[in-house]
Amino acid sequence: MELTCRPARPGDGDAVETLRGHAREAVEGQRGGAALLAEIDGASAVGQTMVWCAAIDDLIVGYVRAILQRDGSTTVFIREVWVEPEAREVGAGEALVSAALAWAIAEGASAIDAWALPGSRELKNLFERMGLTARLLTVRRELG
Repeated sequence: MELTCRPARPGDGDAVETLRGHAREAVEGQRGGAALLAEIDGASAVGQTMVWCAAIDDLIVGYVRAILQRDGSTTVFIREVWVEPEAREVGAGEALVSAALAWAIAEGASAIDAWALPGSRELKNLFERMGLTARLLTVRRELG
């Protein structure tokens, strides 16, 4: 079993879209999930977008999508990251976030941001292991 992480290739589109569907299904039922999906869908993709795939042997088991934006400062935004549950605990998430971090550094970014839902303990732990820490919490009360 060999874990690899590489930039997505043109032939990876179907696999990434399947994983993206799994990610969206997992997020929809979580507290704040609908709002997060709306943010992702509405987020401006102005800037350079990169996607990396994590694979075990030749099977793609995870992906990360990040956007580099230059608007006064240079920031990389991790907008989506997903690793199939069966492939977690083998370093795929770390490899994906590491790829985004390395790209951010190579592009001269001053920061990297990512989103995690309140109940996404695994994702929050992954980000913290990679040196990302919470800097803003958004709270909300629906009034209708």
